[in-house]
Amino acid sequence: MKYCPLCTSAQVIKAASSSLEVYCGSCRNILISESLGFRFASEEPEACSRDGLPGYKGPGESAKCYTYDPGDEAQEKGQGQKLVNLPIWKKEE
Repeated sequence: MKYCPLCTSAQVIKAASSSLEVYCGSCRNILISESLGFRFASEEPEACSRDGLPGYKGPGESAKCYTYDPGDEAQEKGQGQKLVNLPIWKKEE
C-alpha cells in the first residue's frame, strides 16, 4: 500500500516489530495491524450489484458500486480497472 485510503497521503509508514503494522503519517490512522487482525482495505476491488447490475466497489459499506452490463467483458474489465487505478490499490514501486 503506497497511499492512505482515507486521506490519499503518500505518507504511509510500515512499522515492523514482531508483526506487520502500517499506519498513515498524515492522518495517523492504522491501516494494517497483524497483531490486532485488522486490515482497512482489501487487496482487490469487491464484487457488488446496484439496480440489478453486477459491478465492483472499493472497501467499506458506503463505497460506490461501479456497474457494467452482464456479458460485456470489455466493460467489466474497464470498471474493475477503474478501481484498481485508484491510489489505494497502486502497487509499491
